[in-house]
Order: sequence, then structure tokens, then C-alpha cells
Amino acid sequence: MELKEHIAVRMRYSDLKSHDSNRSRNAGVYVNEEIQLTSNPYLLIGGDCGPVHGPSQGYPIESYTELVRPVLERADARFVNCMRAYSNRGVISEDAPQVCQPVEMASIFTSGLFDAVNMANNHAYDAGPDAMLDTRSLMISRGVQVTGAGCNLKEARQPAIVERKGIKIGYLGCCSVGHPGSEAGPAKPGISTMRVRTCYETRGPHQPVRIRTEPNAKDLAMLVEDIVALRNQRFPAIAVETSLSTIETDRAAPPSVIHEMACDPDPELRGIERDVVERREADPLAHRVIP
Repeated sequence: MELKEHIAVRMRYSDLKSHDSNRSRNAGVYVNEEIQLTSNPYLLIGGDCGPVHGPSQGYPIESYTELVRPVLERADARFVNCMRAYSNRGVISEDAPQVCQPVEMASIFTSGLFDAVNMANNHAYDAGPDAMLDTRSLMISRGVQVTGAGCNLKEARQPAIVERKGIKIGYLGCCSVGHPGSEAGPAKPGISTMRVRTCYETRGPHQPVRIRTEPNAKDLAMLVEDIVALRNQRFPAIAVETSLSTIETDRAAPPSVIHEMACDPDPELRGIERDVVERREADPLAHRVIP
């Protein structure tokens, strides 16, 4: 992803996506065009990461990144989604026993290939709050910034901030597929959420159903607030990674929740509204915000 100099439009939205069989990882980059960029940092955002087989089983950690290392090393800033907990205090979950891993397995993130991780995802809380917070502390202690999880909601909403070539990039994470109880609260550890509700409307015989994905208005407002706060600090670029649930159909998947964020009436975000309108016109499925 290249942040080009002197782009005419004030703000622009672009997607970086990677897919698996039943879930998409969507990352949006909002470029603040009011700031003249004097260099071109390259930003790379990866999806789910966290191997479960290590050296004791004959799998050196560095082997997992051997083929992509040249690409990672060429990027100026590298963000990725951390799907594991690295702690000696983890609870082994019956539903996801692979989540809690030995601390040494974290080296895939902390060996210098990644600058920041998102921990707002469906596995961050599986090994318990202590393991989640241990993982956050471990990453930070080894020079990797963290967003999306924390000892309370305020900390979970904090962006990871990386500066490259004189350009500051704010990285935010949120999750719409977290387990109940994993959400952070004012005095409760957890993750930053973007709760959604999906419904299916029939449209007559032989017609595919209309799928509506509706973001929670409160969660959406907090994410918009966080983006506006970074923009007001004159960050040239703001990256948002969302952990989303999708359903495979014979129609194109509806725009992600993150697209809805750009339609907020807050005047600070009007600069990207035109792009979102164009996306909505291209997709007849209008999405709504729920209370």
C-alpha cells in the first residue's frame, strides 16, 4: 500500500483483504490528504497469524515466515492479527485448545518482522483475561505495538502508533465475532468490539435472499470517535482491522461494517462519504445502523 504525495481528494478509502473459507479479514486505510506527504512509506497488513506447532515438534518458528520474509522486509510498516495467547497463566479452552501457546512461540511476532498486532479477534479471550493481558504485555515489552485488547475498554481502544519516514500511522482493531463476555468494559479486561446483527429477507420464489449486516450504533460511534481523534492529531494515515463474520452466497458479499463507519454524519468524516456513496450505489443492499 503506497501513500502517494499530493493526492487531490482530501480522504480516500481502500481495501486490503485476505479470505479463508468462511471468514474475511478486512483492513481499511484512511489517508488524510490535508497533510502533504514527503515520502512514500509502504504499509503491509496481514490476516490471522499464530502457528501451533513449534520447535519441539520439528517446526522452527522462523520456517513459518521463510517464504514471505522478503516481502515483509521490504515493507516500512507491518501489522498483523494475533490469534494466540502466550502465557503461563492461560486456561485451556475445550472449544479452542490451540489458543494458549508457550511464550517462546510468540517469536513469530517479536522477531522483528512485525511492528504492531491487532488482538481484537474471536480467539484473544479464549485462554482467559490473564493470558490475554500477558500476551499484550509481552508484545509491548519486545517492541511490538498492540491495539484491540486491554485491561479495560479505554486501553483496548488505544491505537498502535508507528512512525516511518516521518509519517505517523495509527492502527485500530475491533471484532464482530468475539465470544460473549470477551468485550472490554470500563473496569473489565477484554477486546474492542464491533457487534453486528445479520438478518435474511426473502424476496420471492427463485430469488436469493437479501442479507443485511447491521453494526451496533454504540460500537460504531466509538470507532468513529477513535478515527476522528487520530485525524485531529493530523495523522496522515489511519489503518483499521476488523475481525468479521461473512457468509458465502452466490452474490457478492455485502460491504463490511467498516464501510458503514464512513457514513457517520460526523462532519470530520465527510471527506470519505463520496466514496462510500459510490459503493452503496454499486450494491443495492443498503445497510443500516441498529441502536
